[in-house]
Amino acid sequence: MKTRLLTLMLIISAFCGKAQDDEEYRGFSVGFRLGTYLASKNTANFYNGSGFYQTGVNYAGVSAYTIEDRLNLTPQQISQINNYYNSSNFQIPYDSSPMNMRYNPAFSVGLDFRYRLNRFASYILQIQTTKLVASDQFTVQFIGTPQQINAQNDIRLFSITGSEQRFQMALGYRQGWEVNELIDFFIQPGITFSGVKVNNNQIHIADQNLDLFIGAYNPQQLQNYTPQTRTGFGGGFGTGFEFELGNGHSFDLGFYTYREKMKLWETEFVGWNKSLTATFYY
Repeated sequence: MKTRLLTLMLIISAFCGKAQDDEEYRGFSVGFRLGTYLASKNTANFYNGSGFYQTGVNYAGVSAYTIEDRLNLTPQQISQINNYYNSSNFQIPYDSSPMNMRYNPAFSVGLDFRYRLNRFASYILQIQTTKLVASDQFTVQFIGTPQQINAQNDIRLFSITGSEQRFQMALGYRQGWEVNELIDFFIQPGITFSGVKVNNNQIHIADQNLDLFIGAYNPQQLQNYTPQTRTGFGGGFGTGFEFELGNGHSFDLGFYTYREKMKLWETEFVGWNKSLTATFYY
């Protein structure tokens, strides 16, 4: 009898203790997030200047020019480049465009909206935004320059970049496990809804930046492009450590990776996008 009573008391004590813990942590909180966004390279070649991924010649009021077409757009443009490099002519090699463009790591900011069930379990809506730049180099072969006295071909490298804006909303469930009294380890599976807005695609040559997206009906209307945001869904998970600060506040360091569908103009890509974040909840 005493054993049964003791067991019942322990069960009641554990339940009450858990209830107290739940009440201490339960409720809504908001987190401010800072991080580094690491975009999948699968979409970066959209900006390589080959024209392969631009399915329409007139999208959102612009034409997408290849590197070759853009450099030979007008006689004035050709003359300016030849004068700058002291050449009689130039040509674009068949393999001029880079085929392995990558995005630079980017700074991201966002907010987390969280409902905490207890210390270890939460529902979280995370929102972040970032600006990405994809960069690489392309080649141009010059004819008639002084360098050809010592070399058969005068082939030079020039930079090409693409810029875009992204947002991501991730809805997930976080489950944690105690490491010690102040630190928890967590995993967080979830789904995402994200958007991509293509801003520009430029090449740098002869000390000037040339847009590859320019007016569809008048090449002089360089500002005729109105970017549009294209959206897609994805899924993945996050993991990291959460540090309890007391009074309902906490701080976490997390790594998140999501496989997402991304649409740039009319071309769809799928890839793993990652982020390293620090979030303070209050």
